[in-house]
Amino acid sequence: MRKLFLLLAAALFAAPSPAKADDPTGPTVEVRIQAIKDMLPLASYIGDLVGQGEPAEQGVNLVKALAGKKGVIEGVDITRPIGAYAVMTPAVIDSPIVVMVPVGDEAAFLNLLRGKLSLNPEKGDDDVYAVDVPNVPPKVYFRFHKDYVCVAVHNKKSLDPKTLPNPKEFFAKEDAAVLSVAVHLDRVPADVRKTVLGQMELKFADEKGKPAKSPAEEKARALALDAALSGFTAVSTEGRTATLRLTLDPKADDIGLALTLTGKDGSDLKSLFSAAATRTAVAPLAAAKDAVLSFAANLQVPEKFQKRFADAIDLAIGESLENAKGNDREGAKRFFDAIEPTLKSGVVQFGASLTSSAADKFELLGAVRMTGGKEIEKLAREFAPHIPENQAKVKFDVEKAGSTPLHEVVPTLEEKAEKLFGKNSSVWLTTADDLFVAGFGSNSAAVKKVAQASPAAVPIFSFEASLARLLPVVEEKLKPEQVRSLVKEVFDDVKPAGNDTVKFAVTGGEKLSVSLTAKGKALKLLALLDKRKKES
Repeated sequence: MRKLFLLLAAALFAAPSPAKADDPTGPTVEVRIQAIKDMLPLASYIGDLVGQGEPAEQGVNLVKALAGKKGVIEGVDITRPIGAYAVMTPAVIDSPIVVMVPVGDEAAFLNLLRGKLSLNPEKGDDDVYAVDVPNVPPKVYFRFHKDYVCVAVHNKKSLDPKTLPNPKEFFAKEDAAVLSVAVHLDRVPADVRKTVLGQMELKFADEKGKPAKSPAEEKARALALDAALSGFTAVSTEGRTATLRLTLDPKADDIGLALTLTGKDGSDLKSLFSAAATRTAVAPLAAAKDAVLSFAANLQVPEKFQKRFADAIDLAIGESLENAKGNDREGAKRFFDAIEPTLKSGVVQFGASLTSSAADKFELLGAVRMTGGKEIEKLAREFAPHIPENQAKVKFDVEKAGSTPLHEVVPTLEEKAEKLFGKNSSVWLTTADDLFVAGFGSNSAAVKKVAQASPAAVPIFSFEASLARLLPVVEEKLKPEQVRSLVKEVFDDVKPAGNDTVKFAVTGGEKLSVSLTAKGKALKLLALLDKRKKES
């Protein structure tokens, strides 16, 4: 499994050869924080989710009282956003960093420094204040600029009004994010990129040199490290902007964290992102919508790594066969011969989901893209007669999914499986030359649907969980009445379905997007579950 993980890592991190980079001027890093006034409702919202609603509300009311109608506390205007930016220099350590805090009363702000904070800012002829701050070695400088106080450490020149941004322009774009951080990769000095890449190469070389348990593991690890370094190099030299955004929407009960990466125009990296959005597949469609739990992947090993990937598969299979004992070796060889074309294809497409029926029973569904899948079916037909009847009964060609035969395996179920999936559940299987689909449930409808589906564009990776419906599966010690009590306390009269989800997705297109979203009530359910466990 570890070898396969390393090989899949190569598929995920590898990237095309980098193009030449440019170094536009402007801030390398930009940070924007929502106005404190706009965050007050969010504080109440988060407080309620984590069971601290009353203390959070008290804090919110205190801030409102201090701010008054003008929205100013100790000279700081809480009705406007806060910002910061940095311009990376080749030396890095002397990079100018400027923090922008909105000010509604300059005199009150200075009184705050001189009074409650016991600082002594001195104003220079250039209108820049200098102040010694305890535990901060260099002097801190600040100046008032267009209703903001701009603060810098050790670099007074960065407060030149000719170079300071206009706050109206810096915060011009309407953004619902509580926090956003933009890193302009194309503004990182070339020398810094070169140094970082050099350090990465040395680190990866050290990792390659570490002892491996087998030649196959050594080869797989080297491939994964080279692919990761290739991807890192492409991002650092061909990437344009990486942006991280945190969003909170109490009305929709949504909490989101999103990372996006754009590539330079004409770069291989940008083409890679675009290609990922149009790559179609069938197997990931087994990740059913509105599932209790689902995940899917749509990956492909880049062309320049495909030969090494196939060689690593060969070596891993060879070692597995050497380790097989006695009569098991022939069976293992037949199995690997059947799946070898799929493993070597370098295409990783799969989907799986756990769904629930109206009868409160679960069903499983999964699909994998295959190469030469009929060989696996042929092997299954040969080995099926050797399965003891007290474990399972295998029935071939019981139905059809289009023109493809559908098979049924009737297992002897344990009590736990009967409780979750129902007494009359069977395993349903169908194999085409390019697709394997399997399901576990009372009928074959879901398997047929995927087997007959047309290829569609799907994300690079996706994961979704419905926490309220997943509780009976993952929390076995909870009794049904305890589950109902938890759900009732969190959701009250609101239906949990659709309001208890956690989602993760990686998608391509004009940019690469990595998103994590959760319903607030899903997090509230987790917090309450943790509390109940500690109390018991």
